[in-house]
Amino acid sequence: MKLADMFARKGQVEKSLYWYEITEALQFIMMPKELAGETIH
Repeated sequence: MKLADMFARKGQVEKSLYWYEITEALQFIMMPKELAGETIH
């Protein structure tokens, strides 16, 4: 396995983890607007 391949794989993994975190964060931002209104009151 070449070093370049390892870096490429590492990059892909980091990108997918980063994307997963972004989508999680977006879901968290989108949903609570409705939930927060109910929870606060």
